[in-house]
Amino acid sequence: MYTFSLQKVLEYRKKQEELAQLRLAGALKERDHARQVMEQVQDALSRCQEEYTGLQAPEVDLPRLLMASELAGVLADRLSHSRQELQEKEAGLRREQHRTEKAMQDRKIIDRLREKAEQQYLQQEQRKEQRQLDELAQTVFLRTRR
Repeated sequence: MYTFSLQKVLEYRKKQEELAQLRLAGALKERDHARQVMEQVQDALSRCQEEYTGLQAPEVDLPRLLMASELAGVLADRLSHSRQELQEKEAGLRREQHRTEKAMQDRKIIDRLREKAEQQYLQQEQRKEQRQLDELAQTVFLRTRR
């Protein structure tokens, strides 16, 4: 029976890969949430700007016009902040993608070593078995010659 000498390392690398994938999923969720918030703020700003444009009619309601203008400014600031946060989340997502790829590569290296070592073990076992068969055949041959 074959036992891989680096089995514990392989298991550790698999765990690291799983953790990296979980972190990647979390970063993806955060990025999607930040994108959704930014889109909501952008929609609210568009509606506000449409309302602000509608208030600039000949009969000006100055308090409402000022309030709409102030709201548009607040929403523009919030949109800027949301865009910045989205960029940060996308950068975090790229970092996690890189870490996940690295963890996968690390695991694959050990996995390939395991496969190669197992093949070598099987070949060695096959040679031993062939030697035993050859010795048995030689013994049978020598006994039948006598």
